[in-house]
Amino acid sequence: MAQAALRLSVSVDDSSTREIAGAKGKKAVGVGAVSGLHKCIALVERHHKRREFIRGSKELRDAEGRLLTAATDPHRLTMRSGALSRSYTRRIVERELAAYYGSDLEYARIHEYGGTTRPHDIFPRHGKALAFMVNGQSVVVKSVRHPGSKIPARPGLLNTINATANDVEKIMAGAVMERL
Repeated sequence: MAQAALRLSVSVDDSSTREIAGAKGKKAVGVGAVSGLHKCIALVERHHKRREFIRGSKELRDAEGRLLTAATDPHRLTMRSGALSRSYTRRIVERELAAYYGSDLEYARIHEYGGTTRPHDIFPRHGKALAFMVNGQSVVVKSVRHPGSKIPARPGLLNTINATANDVEKIMAGAVMERL
């Protein structure tokens, strides 16, 4: 993963590893920790992708059976193309006893933390003009001036971290202790 726009990292502290290892040795703990990291990152990924993205065509309901949409649950993202959801990847670095999960898309961070965009001009990427509909009328222009926007925070990864923290801790402790 290159310099991530948004990244969660899970790692095993080397001093803790030495304390836990005792007579069994650091290698046994390291193997257990790597196994635990794989399980933890898989758990985080499953939870994040299942809970934080609302598919445009799929109905998603809360615990009381109410339909969730971007309007009724502004902390979730409505998925259009799926590019943001697909951009989240995981990586395990065994020699560092670390795991990473995140997105390199430049707009992942603004969706997570919120923010504003400055006014800017929009030009066609392909072709010579932009075409769109306004009040049922077809409009064709060479460029448009975007006024900027305020994007609310939708802390999907933070929600995932909070929801899975206890499970991650149990998985890591169990994986390490299993090797001792």
